Amino acid sequence: MMDISIVAFYLVYAFVFNIAYDRVFPVRELSAHGRASRALPA
Repeated sequence: MMDISIVAFYLVYAFVFNIAYDRVFPVRELSAHGRASRALPA
């Protein structure tokens, strides 16, 4: 029973942590032009 409670706690903790992190540090969307301009030279 203790193993199940630890797993359940970790799943909830990881989910809440990821949601909070995504809200604090949102991922900026790049346009197609922005990606092309940052490409490495061949």
